[in-house]
Amino acid sequence: MKRILAACLLVTSFLAPVNEALAATDLSPYTNQSIEWKDCPSQYLEAASNQSSVFKDSIITCGTLLVPALYGKDSTLPDFGIAMMKMSPKGGATKGSLFINPGGPGESGISELQWAPFPSEIANAYDIIGFDPRGVGFSKPINGKQITCSTKLDFESYWKYYTYPKNAQQAKYNQAQSNKYYTDCAKSNPTWWTIATSSVVRDLEMMRSVLTPSSPLNFLGSSYGTTIAAEYITRFPSQIGHIILDSPTTNVPESDASQIAGRKAREANIMRLVRNYAKAKGKSVKSIQAKMLQVKIWSEKGELTGFAGIKVVNKSRDLRQSNSYLFLHGLLAMTYYDNSFIQRYFNIALDNLFSRFHYNGNFEWFSFNLDGYDTSTLGGKTYDPNTIKRNNSYEILDIVSSLDLNAPDTRTPKQNRALDKKLEKASPFYTKLLASPYKY
Repeated sequence: MKRILAACLLVTSFLAPVNEALAATDLSPYTNQSIEWKDCPSQYLEAASNQSSVFKDSIITCGTLLVPALYGKDSTLPDFGIAMMKMSPKGGATKGSLFINPGGPGESGISELQWAPFPSEIANAYDIIGFDPRGVGFSKPINGKQITCSTKLDFESYWKYYTYPKNAQQAKYNQAQSNKYYTDCAKSNPTWWTIATSSVVRDLEMMRSVLTPSSPLNFLGSSYGTTIAAEYITRFPSQIGHIILDSPTTNVPESDASQIAGRKAREANIMRLVRNYAKAKGKSVKSIQAKMLQVKIWSEKGELTGFAGIKVVNKSRDLRQSNSYLFLHGLLAMTYYDNSFIQRYFNIALDNLFSRFHYNGNFEWFSFNLDGYDTSTLGGKTYDPNTIKRNNSYEILDIVSSLDLNAPDTRTPKQNRALDKKLEKASPFYTKLLASPYKY
């Protein structure tokens, strides 16, 4: 889904009914439940090639924890079933349980448990429990309806929006399409507003109290998982065991300093890829930058091609029209990988982009992969949205971020202009990549 800021504002406009300050209702039906650990459903399991040797050499069981849709008030909304997977050492755990979360919001702890290379000192001492936070993956309302927005509307947003609106009419069209997507999503998912981090933290405490009632929480959180950990520490300070924070994040609005630091880091990551590519090709960095800045022009002329689009522009080569949004989004996705791994793929992607057909398919792949799409289901001889598969990580990221960051921007236009100048100074090339070719 193309991210439209105003659309996020539409989402947050639904938040008025939520009241986290209400007194707790009777939670005894939940705290007194017993978990039946049994063989895992086949759909929980990753391909064997994605599973670590530690995972394969452990005892694996799965269970489901029931939690209320709302903490603090009675509700007719269905409970959530929190999907859990436990990895136990064959010799038995000697140090208790360790809960994990890989981040997101929207990423699966059940998946992380299978691929993460836990050191033997940890894997041989703890029952390691990965879980999908409410709304994520296999953790859904017990009525069976996963929180997910329309795949058709989501996929078509990549192609039907104006990447660079030329005028107010085109900007209004983009906003109308975005509003349509979010309104449809809200109507289709009546529990969407119950998945804020505050609820996930309450679920984590419910998990601890049911599974390890006499022990404090041991928790490993990465990225957004550190946000969960920080809020847990604040809310349940008496239940803290060993808490490990990897790549800390926060769910409070970013300060100017944080935004500037983030842009500097993004610029550095992009320029590292560009410099290495230029060196490999025997070209100057400036010449490569100049060609990358041409992508938006090729896009506006309809000259960018790829594999995933709706409109076929070259039948003999099965090429579809692409756009510069997918180039930029794919480039952003690449910066999340270790440079020693991603450089090769970046070089191939630019080679194809600078070719006769301006093939953007490599950047498309990383873009759609980042947004939760099964890229093997994209393309094909005819466009059929019913054959496209994806997970719901995009909408969970979007919804949780909107719920957690439900705060108005108090900056004045003058302050925003000043910040824009600082961001441009921090990331001159990235700013040029983002800039519209039009004056509007």
